[in-house]
Amino acid sequence: MKTARFSEVVKQCGRPESYLVLVDPAKDKTLKASVKAHRVLTVSQATVGAKADYGEVGFEEGGTRQYLIFPKSLRHFAGRRIVGIKYDLLSLKELPASQRAAAPKPPPPKKKAPRKIEPAHETHAGKVIPFKAAQDEGAKEEEHPKETTDEPSMKEMKRMAKQAMHALKAGKQVAAFELLKKMAQE
Repeated sequence: MKTARFSEVVKQCGRPESYLVLVDPAKDKTLKASVKAHRVLTVSQATVGAKADYGEVGFEEGGTRQYLIFPKSLRHFAGRRIVGIKYDLLSLKELPASQRAAAPKPPPPKKKAPRKIEPAHETHAGKVIPFKAAQDEGAKEEEHPKETTDEPSMKEMKRMAKQAMHALKAGKQVAAFELLKKMAQE
């Protein structure tokens, strides 16, 4: 079978337009008129492997086919295999603004509920831990006598505060909140 280059066909017959068959080809008037005038090129596209696309003059039904309609007749190229299909040589019609799809609208921004900020003196009034003043500034924690009450020691409070900070750093807000809650209750 003889071959012809797609660019040569475009030179002689003009830039084709891609045609999408949406109805039965026997009922499609545009397609029937183009086939009768020998202006249809059927492009076969390989779905598996590295085979290049090729075309044949005329209309051939199939699943992996694309149809190109040329402005002039393709009779001169009948019986030849058209190779070297360059899709960038297709004619692209500019759609009028009335037929174009509208640009997608961005989603509306999510509104966050305003956070209620309560004054500190009202919410933490009963949860403030009183600290005993050191008898002299240079005194170390070990020198103070151990408290016998239920209040946690300063070391314990520091340890729990550090744990809460580590939990916050790790993104575990609930765990940090529970530690702070425990500190405030003790």
